[in-house]
Amino acid sequence: MIKYSTMSIKCILIFLFILTFGSKAEAVEGTIVTKAGDRYDNVKYKIDNFYKVVTVYLEKDQKNISFPDIKAIYDTEGKNIAGDLLKGYYKPEDSEKQLEIIDTVKPVHPVVIDSVNKVDSGFRSKQLFKDEWRSNNDQVFKEAAKKYWNVGFRLGCNFSVPLGTYYDGINSSIGFEGDFLVAVTNKIAIRVIISKAGLKWDDSFRLYSLNPEYEIISQEFKLNVIRYMLAVQYYNRFGEKIPAKTMWYAVTGLGAIAHKTTFECKYINTITSEIYLVEDDYQETKFAMNLGFGIIQMFSKNVGLDFGLNWDLVFIGKVENEDDSWNYYSDVQTAGILDFKLSLIALF
Repeated sequence: MIKYSTMSIKCILIFLFILTFGSKAEAVEGTIVTKAGDRYDNVKYKIDNFYKVVTVYLEKDQKNISFPDIKAIYDTEGKNIAGDLLKGYYKPEDSEKQLEIIDTVKPVHPVVIDSVNKVDSGFRSKQLFKDEWRSNNDQVFKEAAKKYWNVGFRLGCNFSVPLGTYYDGINSSIGFEGDFLVAVTNKIAIRVIISKAGLKWDDSFRLYSLNPEYEIISQEFKLNVIRYMLAVQYYNRFGEKIPAKTMWYAVTGLGAIAHKTTFECKYINTITSEIYLVEDDYQETKFAMNLGFGIIQMFSKNVGLDFGLNWDLVFIGKVENEDDSWNYYSDVQTAGILDFKLSLIALF
């Protein structure tokens, strides 16, 4: 009877020892984050797979955290290893699931899904797991395809440089513009451009009187070059942050450039002392296409600065020669306007 009792006590002690220590791993170092918002950085912890708790060793205390209450366990390299340690008991929040899908999930394949379902079969049905997996994956792609903004407005200035013989006698100056943008996708937008090129007549462009009886008192020439463009803009962000703080873009489009010169001239008859005033204007519109690049730096969710470089190719068409003959498009009669732009942009 005594022998039987001694053996029973030994078995009970061995069983209790196994329950107490057999399911615990050695203490390792890492960072524990709970769903309640608590964070324990660079602490020692043990995984108890029997009681399903993580024991965190603090300076003067220790704390037991249930597996389902764990949000993340980071190793010394910063990798979240909670899924490997807690297995099926690890239930990350939706944001964590999406991040894991982005980093680890391969394209959908029935074999991959079935193999994962076998591991998780003790906690949910096969169909439920498939539905949740697809739901989370669909959400990730929806977020990736989501437009960063819907409409935008640009208001700024430009410094224009004329190029080609068509603009002989015209100097660079400062102009302004206002654009309207409509996002089609998360990377494509339609852009309506209305801008005044910064061009002006050179001071050497003057009228002279060939009649000695008339003397020019004053004269003034004004040049207005207005561009009307419909363009397609491709844009993308630097880095992975959404919404992006810095974006780059390329834009191209077609339209027209209207050139209008107005002049006012006062002259006097040197014999009768009569003063005359002549006012007139001349306008010419040319077909054009543009190509531009730029960088947008956002200072808030909706407002930023746009730094751009734009080139307008102006098609002159035909040009009259000194012998009254004409040059046509086959003679490549083109000119250009190069713009350096600085604009305030608002995206909504």
